[in-house]
Amino acid sequence: MMVPSVKIHSENSAQGTNSKPNPMVRFALEKVTANSKFHLKHNPMIIDLGCGKLRHLKICRDFSDNIILVDTKEQIERKQKFGDTTATMAEYVKATQDGRVKIDIVETEAFTKKKYNADIVLNVAVMDVVPKKVRSSLVDATYNNLRANGYCILIIPRNDSSILINCRRENKYEDGHIFKNRGHNDFTFYTNFRDPSPLLRVLTHRGFKLIEDLSIYRQICLILQK
Repeated sequence: MMVPSVKIHSENSAQGTNSKPNPMVRFALEKVTANSKFHLKHNPMIIDLGCGKLRHLKICRDFSDNIILVDTKEQIERKQKFGDTTATMAEYVKATQDGRVKIDIVETEAFTKKKYNADIVLNVAVMDVVPKKVRSSLVDATYNNLRANGYCILIIPRNDSSILINCRRENKYEDGHIFKNRGHNDFTFYTNFRDPSPLLRVLTHRGFKLIEDLSIYRQICLILQK
């Protein structure tokens, strides 16, 4: 597909609107926080990069009292469904705060200029819906916002036939595909990382070290250390 200039809206994820929390998130967080080999302090600072519909906020709250939610300005400001509630991200977080957990919301552009020294950056179902240039920028931002020896948990769903049905020869774009998803007029991008090695090369080139590969057929799950 010859598209010299197209605006890709990663907010319109290739996943279904009602997708449940990714099962690998709790598994990976339990692994890095419970195993002494990871040398994580109690109550680590967690950044959810590309937090989207806040599917993993409840899980993050189970592991940390200090959470930073990062997404695009459009995603943060738009009204969306959180269970039975329609609200902006800030409105929903405020309504569900219990006073125990500190939660900050940061736009992606601002995040790329920050240095939070976080213990964990969680990145779930993001790298598959953004093109190469954005991927590289997010890898850089992740590295810069982790403390020395901090961890990146990278989780990417793959081999989902309900998404792959939209990926055809005629709509190929860069190393993935673009299509209009779920009735939107905006373009969604998706790449199916059957082989994660190209992405892993970007991560290791930036300075990350692969600690554990927990990947299965339907999910990539990598634990990397700064």
